[in-house]
Amino acid sequence: MIGREPSTDRQRQIGVTRPALLVALLTAAVAACGSGDADQPVDTVPAVTTSEPPPADETPSTSPPSTSAAPATGDAAVAIADLAERRGVDPADIVTVAVENVTWRSSAIGCPQKDMMYQQVLTDGVRIILELDGRRYQYHAGGGRGPFYCATPERPAGE
Repeated sequence: MIGREPSTDRQRQIGVTRPALLVALLTAAVAACGSGDADQPVDTVPAVTTSEPPPADETPSTSPPSTSAAPATGDAAVAIADLAERRGVDPADIVTVAVENVTWRSSAIGCPQKDMMYQQVLTDGVRIILELDGRRYQYHAGGGRGPFYCATPERPAGE
């Protein structure tokens, strides 16, 4: 036939052509790449919130906070509620300094934990910086995970 590659006897016996073999290999490769949850650490453990943030890990404020007349919503509201509960204060006493869309360097979402392994993939997320009594607290979110307090934050990619 004109325009077709000649088949080998072996291909005729098992009914496989090069295009069919290529499609099968590509399908297997794509399935293998998508078999895990890219948003979770390799060794997944139940989500645990950090206990009372230690004063030594807090960052003293060096600039005046930016205040907003509107109440916090979404991730910022969740972070404020968590910090208010941890510190035993009224949420109205907490100032939202920044809510930034960032790209985290790994699935650790900027807050790697000791003895954990994380996928080294860029992960879109949010960094929330709150201030209470002159101290700043960072909350991170991303990769399908809601905001959580991070005592030892890493910088996002590109910063």
